[in-house]
Amino acid sequence: PCCCLPVSPLPPIMAAARAEYGEDFYLTGTGMSVYDIGNAFESDLMLVNVITLLAILLIVALSFRSIRPALLLVFVIEGAIWISMAFSRLAGEPIFFISYLICVSIQMGATIDYGILLTDHYKRLRAECAPCQALQGALRQTLPTILTSGAILATAGFIIGKRCTIYYISSIGLLLSRGTLVSVALILTLLPALLALGDGLLFPKTRISKQSMKG
Repeated sequence: PCCCLPVSPLPPIMAAARAEYGEDFYLTGTGMSVYDIGNAFESDLMLVNVITLLAILLIVALSFRSIRPALLLVFVIEGAIWISMAFSRLAGEPIFFISYLICVSIQMGATIDYGILLTDHYKRLRAECAPCQALQGALRQTLPTILTSGAILATAGFIIGKRCTIYYISSIGLLLSRGTLVSVALILTLLPALLALGDGLLFPKTRISKQSMKG
């Protein structure tokens, strides 16, 4: 299978054919097909990443009516994707390029909902109490939903990865399962810390109500 590995700028057979026939030649076969797919992968990956990030960034920004929370959420989930893929690199496991493209899109689109849920609850509670209390309340309200949904997605992906005999589908399931677990972990640990640290920058118009201050 074609994996995410560096592609040689010019295969030896192509160099030899060009030296003999100039530009008037064609190469066919599995090797040439893999070479073409590998060359196209980088541009396709960049295009898919840019479109996915911009689309999700726009949707989340419209939801919060601010670009700052959207940037934070995209940063956290993109970090989860990099961490998940780094495990494959460290383990020396090849990643089929189609699996990578699909998992990046699904993980970004599916798991960012958990971050939106937590951030939305935090923003609402922040108008009534201090950041620490708002975080505690947001986590208390969203933790069951995030864990349940994340566990379902991770379990389904793991079962597909382990039971499916088709390599491409199996790799998608395993990557998605691992990516979901990493996303949930970052949303429950890193995101709350970043929300507290960037409270004034993320939600500058949010103020504790006078009634809650008196209470």
